[in-house]
Amino acid sequence: MVLDLKQDRDRSVLLDLVDQADVLVHNFRPGVPERLGIGHGALAARNSRLIYCAVTGYGEEGPLRANAGYDQVLQAMHRPALDIYSSEMVELTESLLRDLSNLFATAGKSYIYISNGHGAWEATLSNVLSRGDKVLVLESGRFAIGWGMAAAAMGAEVEDE
Repeated sequence: MVLDLKQDRDRSVLLDLVDQADVLVHNFRPGVPERLGIGHGALAARNSRLIYCAVTGYGEEGPLRANAGYDQVLQAMHRPALDIYSSEMVELTESLLRDLSNLFATAGKSYIYISNGHGAWEATLSNVLSRGDKVLVLESGRFAIGWGMAAAAMGAEVEDE
């Protein structure tokens, strides 16, 4: 099924699916879902149980928020990975963990889940879903199709749009 969310009829189909969905993940740029009438507020008003995961190239706020991140992501995928065991990375990680513990006023250990959009999707699935739950995947590109495949592999029923 292909939906053109700029068309009222197609958007209505998506909204009907959202009413029954457990999770919605998208990779639109910030502001696009709101313009289409499928932002977090609109969908939460329809389905208060819905877990809404937005994956963007540069986050929801800040000076680069409106930029698409695909070219930069592809370039990053073709570079060698950083040495996560280098002394600089270990020191940075330890500093961030201390700062997080202070920020959240906890004496317990803090942890950082470093990932990209795939990691956000996998964390969402593994933390909130059970086998057989239904997931709505907006197939807006190569990554989103991969998210649907990952959800199916974890035992979720996938509705792909």
